[in-house]
Amino acid sequence: MTPKQEADELYHKLHFALPSYSDEGQQEHEAAKKCALIAIDKIIKVAYFESVKDYWKEVKLEIENL
Repeated sequence: MTPKQEADELYHKLHFALPSYSDEGQQEHEAAKKCALIAIDKIIKVAYFESVKDYWKEVKLEIENL
């Protein structure tokens, strides 16, 4: 899976798990991004191999660009 695909999948899973707000999704969008970034930071922190860290850093960049 590419970093872009990984980012999209993680974001969408978190986005649809959050409660709905009345401001047309902006709060949901920001909350999903924050949750995904927290999860990715944890993965990077515990990853042993540099290649794994690099992959998740790319995923993090994709999430930030959503």
